[in-house]
Amino acid sequence: MINKARKLSTNFRQMVNRFFPKRSIKEAISQKHCYLCGATVYQSKPICEGCLHDLPFNHASCARCAIPLPLTTENTDSKKICGECIKSSPSNTQCFSAFCYTFPVNVLISEFKYNNKRHLGKLLSTITAETISDKIKNRQLIKPDKLVPVPLHIDKLYSRGFNQAGDICKDLSRALGIPIDNSCIARTLNNPAQASLTKKQRQQNLANAFVIRKNIEGEVVALIDDVVTTGVTAELLSKQLLGAGAKEVVVWSLARTPLNQ
Repeated sequence: MINKARKLSTNFRQMVNRFFPKRSIKEAISQKHCYLCGATVYQSKPICEGCLHDLPFNHASCARCAIPLPLTTENTDSKKICGECIKSSPSNTQCFSAFCYTFPVNVLISEFKYNNKRHLGKLLSTITAETISDKIKNRQLIKPDKLVPVPLHIDKLYSRGFNQAGDICKDLSRALGIPIDNSCIARTLNNPAQASLTKKQRQQNLANAFVIRKNIEGEVVALIDDVVTTGVTAELLSKQLLGAGAKEVVVWSLARTPLNQ
């Protein structure tokens, strides 16, 4: 029996070495392909180092609206405020977006939202969670009491099958240990899509679109969305959450649209 077991073990090792040369079994099991270029990767995230490095991270941005700013030694400070926010301060205390909404992040988010490629959203939200975690540890971002996703109207939710902000919340909650409140905000109007609307049109489109369902007295709330475009949704909901008793509102998203888009 010992000789038979030894022979089986030898055969198994030879088979592993043939199919997975110079790789441990653990590494072979963890083998993935980069979602962007298709290269083989042996790490937790399905993205190679080259593609990860090339993503348009929002390294320098306004602390209040997350608008991307020119990258200089002077504005890498997490407390930098843009001119627009100095003139008219947003209701939220902080706004953080991990990426600029440019290629390839804009394509990944579009595929995530409209073509049900939720694995792409998970990749971006995982990277976003890691960045947020580092910034919370370094006291650059406030750690909220709860995460609140920007809701979809029930008709759009049934049509799409999921709320992208809800997916992002789940990944952030799991990584950061912050609970989710899915019942805090309800969307009562199924307004037209906002992608092609101006800031003023968005304000009109969203008037009376949301209702706060509960009192959130004294809580610090993180409002979660996929993209901050003009900031109209973030401003409207921040005001409503503060009106419902929130101590502070911060806004977190995957990406922020630059000024020239």
